[in-house]
Amino acid sequence: MVVKTEPFDVKVNQINTNISGSTGLDQTIDYKWKMDIPRSMFGKEANTAVNGLLAQANAAAGTNISMSEKIKVTINFGGTVTNPTLKTGLKDDGGKSTTEAVKDQVVTAVADKANEEAQKILDDAKAQVEKIKAETQVQVDKLKAEGYANADRLVEEAKNPIAKIAAKKAAEVAKKEVDKQAQKVVDESEVRCQKILDDAKKKSEETANKNKK
Repeated sequence: MVVKTEPFDVKVNQINTNISGSTGLDQTIDYKWKMDIPRSMFGKEANTAVNGLLAQANAAAGTNISMSEKIKVTINFGGTVTNPTLKTGLKDDGGKSTTEAVKDQVVTAVADKANEEAQKILDDAKAQVEKIKAETQVQVDKLKAEGYANADRLVEEAKNPIAKIAAKKAAEVAKKEVDKQAQKVVDESEVRCQKILDDAKKKSEETANKNKK
């Protein structure tokens, strides 16, 4: 029979620690300490290794981020109450060594940054497209307003019934031409917007995929 300890937070030597596990009636223990250890406590050699991993990950992903001042490490304790031991040294939840756990954190941090930058590329492109569409709509509205006004003026300036009939016909043709010009502006704008989105998508995917290489 074992007595389980629900996860709780505590400071161990001023280190934020989350502890959970169990104690058996035979005094055997099985505890997991999740700790946020300051990098300063790892020593020069370990920090040099972390910085090297970070530099490699940044180079691969094309990012430029720094590692957190605290490293997440999980320590598994076994043995007995009177003679506690580390089961397998410093391990993370997946049974990896501390170096591997830190490497995973570095890679994850860089990947998150790369994904953030990739999303920003898409968001910026969408914002640019929305701006272009809004400007296009203003241009089209102005083109139609001026073109229609000029066509209607032909009818207003006609002096006799015959001239008015001819002017109305000419106005209809003029308005259709204005519509064609307006549609051309819209089509060109759509092509431009689609290219911006396609280029952004490609660049975004390249940025996001850099950390996977």
